[in-house]
Amino acid sequence: MNESLEQVESGTKVVVYPDSHRGRISEKNSVDYAPTNIVDSEEFMELLSSELELRHLDISGTLEEMRQRLKLSLLHEAKLRLLLDEVRHSEGVGVALFLVMQAVPCILHCENRVCIKILTMLLIEGFSNAQAGTILRQVSNSKKVRCEKYIELVERILNTTILGDQFDPVQWECPTVENGLMVGAITLDNNRARKIVEQIDELCDISFADDGRKEQFKYCARKFVAATAIMRMKREFLDEDIISFQSHIDDFFQVWVTLFSSAGCTNYIHFLASGHIAEYMFRWRNLHRFSQQGWENFNSLLKVFFFRRTAHGGPSGGKHGHKSKLLPIGRWLQRRLLWICGVGEQLFSRNDDDIGRDPAEDEVPDIHI
Repeated sequence: MNESLEQVESGTKVVVYPDSHRGRISEKNSVDYAPTNIVDSEEFMELLSSELELRHLDISGTLEEMRQRLKLSLLHEAKLRLLLDEVRHSEGVGVALFLVMQAVPCILHCENRVCIKILTMLLIEGFSNAQAGTILRQVSNSKKVRCEKYIELVERILNTTILGDQFDPVQWECPTVENGLMVGAITLDNNRARKIVEQIDELCDISFADDGRKEQFKYCARKFVAATAIMRMKREFLDEDIISFQSHIDDFFQVWVTLFSSAGCTNYIHFLASGHIAEYMFRWRNLHRFSQQGWENFNSLLKVFFFRRTAHGGPSGGKHGHKSKLLPIGRWLQRRLLWICGVGEQLFSRNDDDIGRDPAEDEVPDIHI
């Protein structure tokens, strides 16, 4: 295949120009050349015939038929050259792996994990101050009671101010470890995590004993919010956008490390501070299109279906019935696919005029998808 393509390339004289090329119609070596007289038409017919013969293609038909036949072959050859280039590039173990610049991180997952880290470090600060008595000393001399009061304040702010309101509060509960004396692992979807960091000031006011650290933490939150607003843009990045993004991240990181040192650093924070994300932004000009949060949302939907619409792998059809956790999910996914592709409407939708008709008269829908 490679040798025959090289033989064609060495003997061909015709090219396919893009539609915007000014010589696409006027240049005689263009497959879209438009002859202006009989002599030019005969010469172009001879060129098309020789090009088709070079490729062992049929040379019969009108000029336009021969042109389209050759143009289709030229387009296939261009695709084949791209494939061969990819094969050559991937030869050998060392270059068979994805290039680092092709492994684009999910910016929404990055934002989610950093937001959760910001909230976690804030709550660690609050729990530590509650244990030490530097906050809520007036409540009790017991650090256990102070931590319980701190949890109550945090949950009240999150449930009735940030994530909900007084009339429609949410029911978020602060996870704890060490018998309620320290915050546990926090899990939040990205929208909630982002909302908390955007409105984090009131949580800072109840968590910090030192006003200087409190203002530094608020500064970090503002800078991170400003940076992520640029990072998740759906339009193409301008150079000015990327420079502004990295400036916000640099300001965030310098103060963040001062506050928490290595304890406040994660892989994503390193990615941001070291300029790796900015490199991806310069390379791809838009990172939102590489987001994988759609799959995360779909996983959440699967979980809801499993717990609310299946027997969780329990008995099916009596004592000896077939039990499966995956089969109900598989059937649901098949039904869902039918409706997503529009086949479900053809198979199951009927209007009032169809009542009483012979189903044999209906056209059988093409379900080969």
